Amino acid sequence: SRRARRRFIVTDEDRDGDEAAKALPWLTPLPWHEAPMREAIKRVPTRLLTLRGYRGVSYGDIAVELEITTTNIHYHFGPKSRLVATALNDYVEQAGGRYRKIWTTPEENLRKKVKATTVQNREAFMRVNPVGNEGNSWSLITRLAAEWEALDEPMRERIVGYRRDIQASTILGMKQAVESGELRADAPAEDLGRPPAERRRVGRQVGGVGDPSGPLDPVAARVERATDGQHLGRRHAA
Repeated sequence: SRRARRRFIVTDEDRDGDEAAKALPWLTPLPWHEAPMREAIKRVPTRLLTLRGYRGVSYGDIAVELEITTTNIHYHFGPKSRLVATALNDYVEQAGGRYRKIWTTPEENLRKKVKATTVQNREAFMRVNPVGNEGNSWSLITRLAAEWEALDEPMRERIVGYRRDIQASTILGMKQAVESGELRADAPAEDLGRPPAERRRVGRQVGGVGDPSGPLDPVAARVERATDGQHLGRRHAA
């Protein structure tokens, strides 16, 4: 029918995108009619890639979920690698931006930053594990890094850059805590800002380096250990 075919028509709105759609949570699936086609197409592979990985997602899977043709997907993105790169870039900007805002805001204290990080990660986890024990992968970064050899060099560089940025934000937050007196002046801010794996293997680029979207408990643990009493400053010396 004419109405049914409308979903395959490419409009100027499809090409330009929609800022409101971009602001929605990156793992939330959207029906095709709730966002311009290009945005709707991007959101499906982000979720599927997080669950299944690079090799586990095809254009056919995306087309079935959106009830469109694979030709439409090719029109907007070309080869699969370009679509995956687009989804990865959007994830890095959104997830990384949220984390950076949490850890580099000097007005927030360290415990609030820890709590906000845990809440952000828990929300991402529950989107794909609504019961809580399904065991689904919930980080696009961690899932794609598990198939490192399947990624092209720009994707690998994007993941490495994301992890470095996350680590730099955490270290900055620790330094701010030292300056504010939450941590002692001699607290090793840079060391505290690194996850345990990075502290053991400084310079490693693949794995859990600076990734706030890895396992939930280690994420909270790596920042909570800064406030366990060992490095508390004068503001906590009561």
